[in-house]
Amino acid sequence: MDKLQELTQKLYEEGLSKGKQEGEAILSKAKADAEAIVKKATEEAEAILAKARKEADDLRTRVEGDVKTASAQALLQRPLSPPAPPSRSPISSRA
Repeated sequence: MDKLQELTQKLYEEGLSKGKQEGEAILSKAKADAEAIVKKATEEAEAILAKARKEADDLRTRVEGDVKTASAQALLQRPLSPPAPPSRSPISSRA
């Protein structure tokens, strides 16, 4: 009966050991998968931010160019000197 109990205990311990090893392998793989997912998400987020920054810079450049063009056109359309008021000649006012 001792031999049976020893064999049972040995099988139990081997099962525990194997289960623990498998659990650790699963946990290790899960951690590696999680790290890969986080890395990919970080890279995608950085790419999205870089694209957004570039689009914002492009828009800013276009808007600044449009403002400069509009300013230049406004300055060109503005009269160089104010119009002279109508003159009154002393002769026409006495008549």
